[in-house]
Amino acid sequence: MRRAVNLSIIMLSVVFTASCSKKEEPAPPPSPTDSQQQAHNLTEQMGQSARQTTEAAKEAVTEAVEKVKQTFTTTVDLDKSVSALKAEAEQMDIASLREVAGKYKDAMVAKQDEIKSLTEKLNAVPLTQKLGQEAQQITTDLQGLTQSLSALKERFDVYVAAIKDKGGDVGDLSL
Repeated sequence: MRRAVNLSIIMLSVVFTASCSKKEEPAPPPSPTDSQQQAHNLTEQMGQSARQTTEAAKEAVTEAVEKVKQTFTTTVDLDKSVSALKAEAEQMDIASLREVAGKYKDAMVAKQDEIKSLTEKLNAVPLTQKLGQEAQQITTDLQGLTQSLSALKERFDVYVAAIKDKGGDVGDLSL
């Protein structure tokens, strides 16, 4: 029994000693050395330089896109030759081609409406006056509109073909 008491005392003293010992505080992080500080500063400078370069590149690309858009025809133009329009269309992106083709489509629809209106007007002229000045003027106007519509269609087809060549969808550009 004496042994058990001695053993208990020894165990209690070990436990108290271990639990009462002063706990060590963690060491503060080492202060950065000069080379570490220089590396950190260099990293910051490189990051800032990269951000500035990226921003400058974005601005340059935006300016280039605007210049290209200004170079190409984005309106209905019956004065340019079809070959000139084909050359322009080869240089344009699909979005620009679709924009121009849409404008040609709108112009053709407007011409078709004018032709329909004049045709109805011509049909309303009595048979006895079909050879008169009014009927001849309507017929002349119809011929001009028909030629204009034909020219619009020819130019429209240039842009639609360019869109197809570049793999674009032309489903909404059908007449």
